[in-house]
Amino acid sequence: MIEVLHDNPSWDDEEVARQKVKESIIEKTSEIVSKLDLKKVDIDDLTLVQSVQPAKRYKNNQDGSMSTLVNVHQLLKNLLVNILIVVLN
Repeated sequence: MIEVLHDNPSWDDEEVARQKVKESIIEKTSEIVSKLDLKKVDIDDLTLVQSVQPAKRYKNNQDGSMSTLVNVHQLLKNLLVNILIVVLN
């Protein structure tokens, strides 16, 4: 992310900047992943732990839309439900 910020230190148009940041993230991630030697990577180094509250504990955005954390909660809930369905069948 530091490299992405170096590539995009300032902007005039927020929408253009968002697109440039997204492109920069994809480019930098691709560069880093292409250099990975998976034989030297421990699976614990790739494990992401996400702590999420129940959806009702998060406030909506000022425009009334759901916050990113509510979306994360709902996506994780759906993922876990689908995993359980597969495991139990």
